Amino acid sequence: MRGMIIKDDSRYYFMEKYLSQKNFIFTEETEPPENLDFVIFPFKENIDATIYNGEYFGRLKKDALVFSGVYNAYIDRMCQSSGRLYFAMMDDKGVATKNAVPTSEEVRV
Repeated sequence: MRGMIIKDDSRYYFMEKYLSQKNFIFTEETEPPENLDFVIFPFKENIDATIYNGEYFGRLKKDALVFSGVYNAYIDRMCQSSGRLYFAMMDDKGVATKNAVPTSEEVRV
């Protein structure tokens, strides 16, 4: 599978390394959307709507998967209007639970 990660968080570097070992291929953000099997958007809610607009989502492959770290209403709307599947990774209880440990360990008082 060929896709891209729009990294805004160190967890995405780990994810890319892990998935690369599973033979996923990663491209630059300039890759035409019609070449992508998946897109992983940032954890934060700020998405550049001038780049990732309705035209962009419309050009994705029909079976392309779209992910983000946390739920993003804008991405959800774009996916619904273009007929793409959208998954917010933190909505999965298993992912959220596994994420809690390294997140809590990073917090220093």
